[in-house]
Amino acid sequence: MVSYVGVTFFTCTLLADICYRRDLPSLWLFGFALAARVLMDHVGGFAPLVFPELPRLAGSPLDLALMSVVGLLMVSVVAAVWAGERSLRSDWAIRAVDVRTGRHVPTERELLLAGCATTAASSGLTEREAEILEMLVTGLTYQQIASSLLLSGNTVKTHARHAYAKLGVHSRDEAMRVVREAGARHREG
Repeated sequence: MVSYVGVTFFTCTLLADICYRRDLPSLWLFGFALAARVLMDHVGGFAPLVFPELPRLAGSPLDLALMSVVGLLMVSVVAAVWAGERSLRSDWAIRAVDVRTGRHVPTERELLLAGCATTAASSGLTEREAEILEMLVTGLTYQQIASSLLLSGNTVKTHARHAYAKLGVHSRDEAMRVVREAGARHREG
C-alpha cells in the first residue's frame, strides 16, 4: 500500500511538473492518469479469471516477501528520481512570503515574466514578439518555440530579430540582461 501511495504521489507530482513546464491544461493529464488507474484496477480485477492460480500463488509467504521487496524498490526508485529532478525542487510550487511583512516575495520566474511584460510594453513589441521574447529568456530554443507555437523556425527568428531591434540588443544574453533589469525594478517598485 505504501508503494502504491508513493507511486501515485510521484506520478501526480510529475504530471504537475509537466503541466507547469509545458503550460498544458492539467485537466487532460490528470484525466488520462485517472483513466489509466481505473483501467489497471479493472485489469487487476479480471486477472484471477484469466490466471486462476494467481490468488493461491500470491498468498505464500515467499511471494508476499517478494512483493514487499519490489514495493520497497519502487518507492526507493521513485524517491531517487524525485530527489534528482531539479525542477521539482524549484520554487514554482511555493508562494514565498516574507515573515516580517507578510507580503508575497516574487520568485525569480515571476520577476523574469514581469520584466518581460514591462520590457515588451515599454519597447512597443507586438503580442507575438513579446510571446517569443518571454520564451527565449526562459531558455527555450528557436526550434522549441517554433514547435510550441506551430511556426517555422525562420518565422521565430524573424520575430526575435524584430524584438531585439526594438530593445536595442543583438543577442539573447543582452535581451536577458534588459529583462532582468526590468524585473529588478519591478521587485523594488
